[in-house]
Amino acid sequence: MKNQTKLYKNIQYNISIILLFVLFPMSFVAQQHTREYNENRIAGIEYDLKRLTYEKEGIGLKFKGISDFSIKARPFIAKNTKYWNQYLKADDWVTHYKTYDFGNTDKNYIKMELQISIRYRDSIRHLWFENEEQFKKNGGILSYFKVQCYTLEELQKEYQRTADYYLEIKTEYDSITSDIKDLTIERSNLITELSSMGIHHYVKRQDLEGCWLIVFGNYKSQITVHKEYGEYVGVLTVNNLNGYVDGQEMFRVDRITSDSFQGKEFTWEKVKNENGIETYKKKTIPARITISSDGNFLNWISDQTVTMSRCN
Repeated sequence: MKNQTKLYKNIQYNISIILLFVLFPMSFVAQQHTREYNENRIAGIEYDLKRLTYEKEGIGLKFKGISDFSIKARPFIAKNTKYWNQYLKADDWVTHYKTYDFGNTDKNYIKMELQISIRYRDSIRHLWFENEEQFKKNGGILSYFKVQCYTLEELQKEYQRTADYYLEIKTEYDSITSDIKDLTIERSNLITELSSMGIHHYVKRQDLEGCWLIVFGNYKSQITVHKEYGEYVGVLTVNNLNGYVDGQEMFRVDRITSDSFQGKEFTWEKVKNENGIETYKKKTIPARITISSDGNFLNWISDQTVTMSRCN
């Protein structure tokens, strides 16, 4: 009986040893497979992020070109639209006094009102033509699509064409922004998974400190980042953003990997106090920042995704 017990224990031990040698290689192979997949996927994501960031930057330059054209064209188009609407209204009054049956109303009064309406209509038409002549005298405007517009009618067509194109590329821009956000989060999760396995994915250590540029059309703003008690603090040093002021603190983040940072973004919203006076209330939202592999761009993800480039 004792020998049987001893034999049984030996069999259990041998089975345990066999299982250890069988399962350990399987576990090791699985880990190697996960590591290989994650690292290959991270490499693919980094390539896509770089490509998408440059595509987004390219669309940003198109926005600037559209903005340049719009700034030149808008005053002439606005005046033209204003005078045209006023002319139509004045012409309606002329027709009104010419054709309406006023019954026993003093006909001299009607005649006087008609003459006033005609003079007003003619003055508006003069301003309308004057605006057109001024446009021609300036040599017209070269449109975003490199079409030289010599008349306001041509300008209006090019302006509408440009507006339609803007909506088209804005959709593409928003789609790229969404893809960048999703890829950045996926990459971060894959690196975290590797870290939990005791594997550290090598990424060049990127520096967040320094000057970063935000461009919206013709408007440029700068955020300067400095280190304060281990945190990275972003301050708005050149401001062309709505609802912000120079020197405003934009975010505080901590480094979580060689090229990514996480923390808080600060925004302000207008609120009225008990006396009805408008003040600004500070709001905090989670923020994540990832720097591109070449160190020239960063993607800042909070309630929206913003791409910034290093200042020249």
